[in-house]
Amino acid sequence: MEEIRKAIGELARQIEALKKGSDPIEQMRPWSIEETARAMRCRRSDVERFLDTGQLEFILQNGARYILQEDVRRLQRKRAKRKQPRRNGTPASARPDEIDPRLAKYFD
Repeated sequence: MEEIRKAIGELARQIEALKKGSDPIEQMRPWSIEETARAMRCRRSDVERFLDTGQLEFILQNGARYILQEDVRRLQRKRAKRKQPRRNGTPASARPDEIDPRLAKYFD
């Protein structure tokens, strides 16, 4: 009888530990268009545009389109790289005398 109590107690602790952790199945579940828009912080029409232009791949199931989470992350990384500023070989900062020669006396 004591062994059964210990086993039930251990099982209860394992269940609580699983509740606190992230569910690995949830990370693999495809998102609907609404869930994708919420995750990307954009409108549903933007997600549909990504799907129509082929920037996001989708799974067609029972007439509904579902998007894999890894595809959403891939698109977000790709879009984040494009938003980095382009320097085009210009210097990061200019000297004050290059802007206005009258400022040179304040920075000597």
